Amino acid sequence: MARQETSMDPLDWIDHQGTPFARFRVGGFQYRLLQIGRALGIIFGVGFLGLLGYLLLVDAGPGRPRDGLKMLKGAVVAVAVLGAGIAVLARSRKSKGLNVLVCTDGLARMQGDEIEILPWQDIRSVTRIARASDEMRSTFEPAVQLVLERTDGSKWTFDETLRDLKQLRILVEKCTLDNLLTPAQEALRAGRPVVFGPISVDASGISFGKELLPWSHYQHVEAERGRLTVFESERGKAFCKVDTAQVPNSHVLQALAESVRGAAARETT
Repeated sequence: MARQETSMDPLDWIDHQGTPFARFRVGGFQYRLLQIGRALGIIFGVGFLGLLGYLLLVDAGPGRPRDGLKMLKGAVVAVAVLGAGIAVLARSRKSKGLNVLVCTDGLARMQGDEIEILPWQDIRSVTRIARASDEMRSTFEPAVQLVLERTDGSKWTFDETLRDLKQLRILVEKCTLDNLLTPAQEALRAGRPVVFGPISVDASGISFGKELLPWSHYQHVEAERGRLTVFESERGKAFCKVDTAQVPNSHVLQALAESVRGAAARETT
């Protein structure tokens, strides 16, 4: 991963990597919620532990028996609340001051005096993650994430503490599409299947598990609200539905399916 520290103005330094045309900063509702959760978790956790300590050590005496089980449960709750506050603190500190620049040649991630560069050609996969509220273990867990995997296996992960995360995802998908679509098309022409998690594409159609949707019955692919759906042309019903978290490069899958359908249509005219 290209990482540099520099005393040069970051924007001037980034300009050597390609012209920046969009900038994304940390902020918004989710980030403010993290700040509130961090403060409340730590305050209540420390306060509850202090109260338990007072009851256990100071407010003791004859005729005032202690319920050991209740005290233990209270201590567990206090430690859990304090731990949650510390976890949120770590997450908010990790995001503090983060700036992401979208440049003609790739992404630049700036935080403090550190700058990291991710060229478009080094991105192997783009994955959308969107969790429903009932799938989240905590209110402070990120519900929406954008995960970029590099060719070396390392990952950049952005969540909704970054303002306009959806717009960043749209730009990343647009800028990576050509680099990722071309090898997928070449694989199809060579007779090899192209795999997108549980979904695969080949010359015969789109496969999901043991089911095959022939190209003659394919309508379109839709990715919305964390769910990718492949539709059949017959009555427009869904052939399969999969969480986008399980389908890396869903934008490539959509473009590849459309290119195959377009080629088939041209052959029949």
